[in-house]
Amino acid sequence: MNRFTYRRGGTTAMLCAGPIFVLPIFLAVLIEHGFGSITGTAIMVAMSIPGGAILGAAPIIGGGYVMATLGERWRMSRHPGVWSVAGALLGTAVQWPLLLFAFDWQTTALFSITGAICALIVRYGARWSDDSA
Repeated sequence: MNRFTYRRGGTTAMLCAGPIFVLPIFLAVLIEHGFGSITGTAIMVAMSIPGGAILGAAPIIGGGYVMATLGERWRMSRHPGVWSVAGALLGTAVQWPLLLFAFDWQTTALFSITGAICALIVRYGARWSDDSA
């Protein structure tokens, strides 16, 4: 029986989820308002680490487990492209309750991109017992 671990990648993705989500907002504020607002938004990026870890824990742990289990059974599902598509879909699914109040493509893109990047981080930290990496 093969075994897998994704603990290192999952932990890294949880710590990076908040800054990945907030970084495009930070860049938009920087472009729009210039360097005068960089202090407040830099604090926002730092404060997003615990918030992103808490909010991203369930999708990252659950999605990482499902994808690692699929990778254990079907070697092709270990491909980073498969992981990024699954992460983008899961990120979009996490956003579905927000769609009841308002819909804009920017928010959907932000959740999808964050999910895809976090899934790739988990993938690069995942290891299987029959893996040569």
